[in-house]
Amino acid sequence: SLDFMADFFRDNTISQTMVKSKARVVWLQDWFPIKDCIYAISVDEEKKRVLVVFRGATTRADWNHGFDAAMKKGHNPVKDDYEGKKSYLKIHRGFYTYLFRTRKDTSTRKYDEIANKVYEYGTKIIGENDFTVTVNGYSLGGAL
Repeated sequence: SLDFMADFFRDNTISQTMVKSKARVVWLQDWFPIKDCIYAISVDEEKKRVLVVFRGATTRADWNHGFDAAMKKGHNPVKDDYEGKKSYLKIHRGFYTYLFRTRKDTSTRKYDEIANKVYEYGTKIIGENDFTVTVNGYSLGGAL
């Protein structure tokens, strides 16, 4: 716990909030930082929340995905039924490629990897179907 550091920061600042948080990073994917989507997963047992944070654009590959702004028709990745659900969605092609392309080395998609890790750590640490998921990022990461 970093509670001892709370007094180092002014009240109600982001820094103080971060050190007081009970959330902990459980997964960081940065194996291929030049060409791959970089993200981290954090779990806050107290708030029953799993947080996925995407890195912003830093590499040429990141910027290329960001600038590939044509719209692509893609399958809706959400398996659950909900009112107004569409089978296909229009998605920014660069972001779609980042999350939904099939990888040559593992034959998986980044989206599936992230969803599986969120489920794995959420159920292991908090409990099955007892947590919310928050997704965040900056720049390219915010768009993802």
